[in-house]
Amino acid sequence: MSDILLAYDQLRSNGEFTNDPIENCIDFVFKQKDWPLCDCGNFFLGMFQKVDKNFIDNAKREWEFLPFEYKCIDEITNEKYYYLINLKEWSAAIGCIRETDDEVEETIFDYINPRVFDDCRGGQAKILFNYGYEGFGSITNGGDSILTPKLLYKLHKLLDDNNLPHESIVYVDSNVRLNEIELDTKVDFWGYEYCAVDQYRYTIMHKDLTYHGSKRSQENYDLWDKGRDTFREKYYLSLNRLPKTHRIQLLCNFIKYDLLDKGFVSSPKYGDFWEWYIDDGLKNEGETLKRISPLSVDGVDFTERKWSYEKFDIKFYLQSYFSIVAENQYSPFKDQLQNSEKIWKPITNFHPFVNVGDYKQLENLRSQGFKTFHPYIDESYDDILDIHERFEAIMVEINRLCNMSVEEIHKWYWSMEEILKYNYYHFYGKFISNHKKWMLSKLEGHSGTL
Repeated sequence: MSDILLAYDQLRSNGEFTNDPIENCIDFVFKQKDWPLCDCGNFFLGMFQKVDKNFIDNAKREWEFLPFEYKCIDEITNEKYYYLINLKEWSAAIGCIRETDDEVEETIFDYINPRVFDDCRGGQAKILFNYGYEGFGSITNGGDSILTPKLLYKLHKLLDDNNLPHESIVYVDSNVRLNEIELDTKVDFWGYEYCAVDQYRYTIMHKDLTYHGSKRSQENYDLWDKGRDTFREKYYLSLNRLPKTHRIQLLCNFIKYDLLDKGFVSSPKYGDFWEWYIDDGLKNEGETLKRISPLSVDGVDFTERKWSYEKFDIKFYLQSYFSIVAENQYSPFKDQLQNSEKIWKPITNFHPFVNVGDYKQLENLRSQGFKTFHPYIDESYDDILDIHERFEAIMVEINRLCNMSVEEIHKWYWSMEEILKYNYYHFYGKFISNHKKWMLSKLEGHSGTL
């Protein structure tokens, strides 16, 4: 395997992490939102950093795959390289305002090192746009993807205006459906499992979040294993931070069917973030939810913490039987699927789950080697495209599980022991390692020397 080289305009010249890269185009601020789009914490590079149970103590900058490296662009002579640009929003980066059809003059291309343009024209460089934080389809969230026709058109126009070969661009995000879709473009594009890799790195660094690999982690496993002799405190765990429509609908249904007391349930405070959308048939439950919000599992202030990047207490998994996952997106679209940290948390905590997420998300997990929970859970909802019909099927199954006796749900849980163990060790074993190698194989085609 040839070296895969990332080029940076600047490396840190002093401090604890001297020679760490400073993100490319970090000075680009989307003025309409006063948003520094490229100040992302080097998260693409970080995915390939070697971490283990001693990482927090040692804090070494080591790389998991030796063929992967980075350099200051001034040090590159005749080597092929990628110019990596991490992004918090794709549409804004290319000068489009998602909420309207308006465009702005300034784009990310105004901040790219001119040498990179010359090297792209000569076949030495490729620009790698990484929007791994999200995984949207063509119309989700106002359209914020290479799949959105007006954004693909705008990208082509920017490339032509700058006399850049379309083949010199690579676009990646966390929509794994990208790998199944064809577009009329010469731009390379693909989707990857950013949230899975992030979950892996974060939990490996924190011994109290895993169940293997260290003495502290083994203590967690022993607690789980000994739990077969004791009934758990709650039936389910349902974590809901941002008040997205499907989460508010889920919470209202918990109230409608008198299920709140059977679970560890979190909900944001009404008035934080944005206005809630409540279905006409759930107005009474919605008013109740507003009145009792926020619902807290462990006292976290949702306006100050971001769940995907913070530690969590595994006791809520150990003291409940299954998760009700309210995913990042809940849609009727065939062109999007993002497996966020919300789906990886139950998998890495020996929890079966009912998933309120994208169409055929469970099918995708099985295609990546995981086992889901049929016939213990009726997962036919995964095949229902219509979000209303799918939600009704989900609620039927949640009600069935929550109306089991404690003895029945306890037996039900432990009858899936082998599946739960398999998924946990598959995640920390072949899945993550193979996925990162696959990502590098996608990049390897542009490596070596001229």
